[in-house]
Amino acid sequence: MKRWSFYLIGLIAGFTLSFGTVKADDLADALTAYNKGDFEKAVESWHAIAAKGDSTAEYSLGQMYEQGKGVDQDYQEAYKWYRLSAEQGNDRAQYSLGGMYEKGLGVSQDYIRAYMWYDLAAIHGLYVSQSNRDYIAQRMSSEQITQAQNLRRECEKGNFHACF
Repeated sequence: MKRWSFYLIGLIAGFTLSFGTVKADDLADALTAYNKGDFEKAVESWHAIAAKGDSTAEYSLGQMYEQGKGVDQDYQEAYKWYRLSAEQGNDRAQYSLGGMYEKGLGVSQDYIRAYMWYDLAAIHGLYVSQSNRDYIAQRMSSEQITQAQNLRRECEKGNFHACF
């Protein structure tokens, strides 16, 4: 399965599971715009939804900024939106942060943080993250892996706010 297909499936799943003060119609409108290729409208809709603190919309904005769909590609802006979503426990945003740290996109490349984020996403149910975590581990010393696991535990204790 291509990487973009994985993200689209995540978006659809996220929209069906989203809750809070956001109306389902707002989420459906954003997804419809995205599926029609109207990325600017999707970004506009997701900004409005994200302003209400919806983690799915925040994650979706991260995707749009990372890929440059409907906006100029901006890894730092993608990081910002992924971070907001990850702080709410969104496993797809946690996975995406792992990728950003692994590749050094918008942040300094850091395998310890990449491992930590991939590990969090894997623990919270995003099983594809396990293979990324294990791949990164092959490039790390046992001390670095221990450090990443300790960071993950601290991150969880801090309810995802002590991760940065």
